[in-house]
Amino acid sequence: MKFLSRLALQILLNALGLWLIIQIVPNVFYQGDVKNLILISIVLGVLNFVLKPIIKLILTPLIVLTLGIFSIIINAFILWLATQLITGLIIPIGWPLLWATLIMSIINSIFTLLTKK
Repeated sequence: MKFLSRLALQILLNALGLWLIIQIVPNVFYQGDVKNLILISIVLGVLNFVLKPIIKLILTPLIVLTLGIFSIIINAFILWLATQLITGLIIPIGWPLLWATLIMSIINSIFTLLTKK
C-alpha cells in the first residue's frame, strides 16, 4: 500500500478509534465536530510517527525488562499528549486512559496485520 493512502487510512482508523473510545469508555468527554476529531487523529498520527520511536529508543531497556508491557505506558502517554495539544477531548489519567490505550492498540494492531506486505 502506498505511503499516502496508508497514512490517510491510519488517520481515519484513529478517528474511528477515538469515536469508539468516546462512546464506550466511561469518563471520556468530547466536545466538537468531526473536523476536530480528525484533527486530533492527525496529531495522534504525527506523534506516533515522530515522537514514539524516539521514546521507544530511549526506553528500550525498560521495554525489554518488562517484556514489552512498558509499551502500553508509552502508548498511553502519546494518547494523553494528543488530548493535551488539541482541545475538545478529555481522557482522564487512570482507568479511562488505560482502556482508551488498549482500544487504540487493538485497532492499530489489526491495521498493521491487514496492511503488512
